[in-house]
Amino acid sequence: MMHIIEILVSWWIFHWGSSEMGSFFNLIIMPTIDIPDKICPHCGGTKYYIRYKNGKLHSKTCHTKMIATKKRNPEDPVKKAIRRHKYYLDNKESSKLKSVKWQKENIDRYKIISNRAVAKYQSSKKGELMLYKYEKTKRLILADDYIIRLIIDDTDLKFSDVTPELIELKRKQLLLHRQLKSNKWQVKQ
Repeated sequence: MMHIIEILVSWWIFHWGSSEMGSFFNLIIMPTIDIPDKICPHCGGTKYYIRYKNGKLHSKTCHTKMIATKKRNPEDPVKKAIRRHKYYLDNKESSKLKSVKWQKENIDRYKIISNRAVAKYQSSKKGELMLYKYEKTKRLILADDYIIRLIIDDTDLKFSDVTPELIELKRKQLLLHRQLKSNKWQVKQ
């Protein structure tokens, strides 16, 4: 220990040219705090996020500050959607492969999510309007699924019991009923 002190004193005298020991010991005893560059002075964290623009350092923020900024200034949903869509257009094949792979791995979860999304859309005003238009066109053209639903609702038959001949008979019945209604309306006027 004494040997180290002698070395320090000789170093001090060599560099500063003074043998004044009071200030030297104050320098040694006085505690100093070194704050490394990697520790954030705000939160004490060690994670930094560095962003570069055009090869130059743009910003350097700590993890806590970045999260607080995102909470205060959330990203505009429209900009976020545009950015996601642009990424999807740039990486169509890989995006589709990832989504198909996820759907195969999580079949039950995918069904729940898709059913929830369909129910949410159908309960919205836009969804109700679209569903109404879809059903209206099915009624106007007398589509097979519309007729099958009418047959099942009116009788005790199951979906598997409905034959193409029965569908055609019901279609003719509905057309005849529509003509009678329109003629009745014309006669009254």
